[in-house]
Amino acid sequence: MPKIIIGVSSSFCANFLKGQVSFLVTKGYEVILISGPGEEISMLAKKENARLHTVDFTKRISPLRDLRILFQIIRILKSEKPDIVNAGNPKSGFLIILACWLLRIRNRIFTLHGLYSDTKHGFKGWLVTRAEYFTCSLSKIVLVVSESLRQHAIERRILTPEKSIVIENGSCNGIDVKAFSRSQPNLEGASRLKSEMKLTGQEIMLGYIGRVNKDKGIEVLIAAFNILLNRIPNARLVIVGPVEESDPVSHKAMHQL
Repeated sequence: MPKIIIGVSSSFCANFLKGQVSFLVTKGYEVILISGPGEEISMLAKKENARLHTVDFTKRISPLRDLRILFQIIRILKSEKPDIVNAGNPKSGFLIILACWLLRIRNRIFTLHGLYSDTKHGFKGWLVTRAEYFTCSLSKIVLVVSESLRQHAIERRILTPEKSIVIENGSCNGIDVKAFSRSQPNLEGASRLKSEMKLTGQEIMLGYIGRVNKDKGIEVLIAAFNILLNRIPNARLVIVGPVEESDPVSHKAMHQL
């Protein structure tokens, strides 16, 4: 049975893998997950018949800690002996792909969700850019979630056209349209949420789904919404996602949430 390892940085990334893991299992793959600890990734592994190794990744640059994590990943890879490795996210992707290269694992795939270096400046920006460049360089294939991101990464010379692929029109895992159907359970859940949020149905709704941290631009989003609210009083902003303490938004922004 061929063995594939999928690596992500945090438990929240389980949302990018739902259905993908079980699909690979039905195609005869043994799937092993490497991820930061958390309930979401544990539930995914159990539900979709994968095994899980937890690694305490952090976005912060910490040479000694990152070196310990690298050796931990090397031990996991030596033990599992995977046929294919697919890693995503900046820190976890860099460390997992580097470990694969050191162990000469041939099928090294990196999934590029975005460029973390776009939000960094100075020496840290240069360092993150080099890490992204080496991650892509050491990978055999780079899966990019959109054509616009692919072109942007190529223009910044982080990625080469020959190595990069966008599947169909781009996505990290497609869209499960059944989850958004107007089924009775979904309609009842929507009705409860409208009641809890005291919505009348006349509001103009704006939404964000993802990790709540500074890097994602939450502070800019809130500032822009405040400007919009002065012009459109019935506008409402809904933010859904886990709050990350490792890259926190300002106290002012959190107070508005």
